[in-house]
Amino acid sequence: MVRSVSSFFAVASAYVFHGFAGDWEDGRRAWGKLYLAAALLGLAVLSKYNGVFLGLAYAAWILVRPRLRSLLSTPHLWLAALLAVAIQAPVFYWNLTEGLASYKFHLSERWGGNISLTGNHLPEFVLVALIVVSPILFPAIYGLVRRPLGTPFADRARALALCALVVSTLTMAGIASVVQTFFYWNITGFVLLMPLLAGWMRRRWILAAHAIYGILFAIVLAFNATIVPIANLTGGYDWTFSSSFGWPAVAERVKALEADHKVGFIAAARYTTAAQLGFAMQDPDVTAIADRPDQYHLWFDPAAHAGEDALVISDPQLGLSEIAPHFDRLTLLETVENRAYGHTIYVAQIYLGTGYRGR
Repeated sequence: MVRSVSSFFAVASAYVFHGFAGDWEDGRRAWGKLYLAAALLGLAVLSKYNGVFLGLAYAAWILVRPRLRSLLSTPHLWLAALLAVAIQAPVFYWNLTEGLASYKFHLSERWGGNISLTGNHLPEFVLVALIVVSPILFPAIYGLVRRPLGTPFADRARALALCALVVSTLTMAGIASVVQTFFYWNITGFVLLMPLLAGWMRRRWILAAHAIYGILFAIVLAFNATIVPIANLTGGYDWTFSSSFGWPAVAERVKALEADHKVGFIAAARYTTAAQLGFAMQDPDVTAIADRPDQYHLWFDPAAHAGEDALVISDPQLGLSEIAPHFDRLTLLETVENRAYGHTIYVAQIYLGTGYRGR
């Protein structure tokens, strides 16, 4: 949802800034468009940090397009940039009052020290991007890179979209060379290309093939997320999709066990499972206990719960290695198994944790 909102603001900002640039090249000074584009850019970054790549793309576009370079001499460009930055004031304030929490997380803590110049993650990043963006589109993207259409509107848009693609993709490729990088972090690099690619897809069968690919891809994702993970039906195990199943039943058992045991709080072994359990229970106080920093570290005060017992939910894959050091003892109370079509989808394990150490 957040990525969709950020993408909406990014496309809206690019559309308005493109219109401003066209007016500028024609000798008109539509300052209102410039400031509107800056405000929309600020909202894109406020929604998700990778919106900053659009701002960098604007800078690159102005530098590489001779007819736009004169913009650098007008104070309006710099004032518009300041407007986009000023919209980040809530994020700046929150980070200043929370010890730069989100900046430290994205720049350091989320990697967990697993930084290595092996390049092992780069092929995975490229392959997943190829699959998700659609391999049918890449010939059209190659064509867009190679040749303009010959119309001022389309060619200005093409240059801006390519600047966004290059700035964002090169940055993500650099990150992927040292740590695991997810394809959707690079969404700013592709979102501006999508409205343009039809101009470089000259044959109807290519458009039809792309539409069919997209429909089938959506069906597979929907099946995985709502019916049963396909990997589970074929002898594998897809934890990411599997761990989203069965939480109403888990929530029911946790509520029953909560009535039988005097516990101070309920915790899960990962922020994603904590969110799913909290939603299923309609309980915003469900927390996560894990080594990796997450929002629950800011919401939950360990010292306030020192000495309490807790219900702890994990699964065979997550295990207890990150939870056990926080309790004097963990006792398995129940295992809740979710099954479908004769296959085990997800197994939740409910433990009683005694003597929380308040770390």
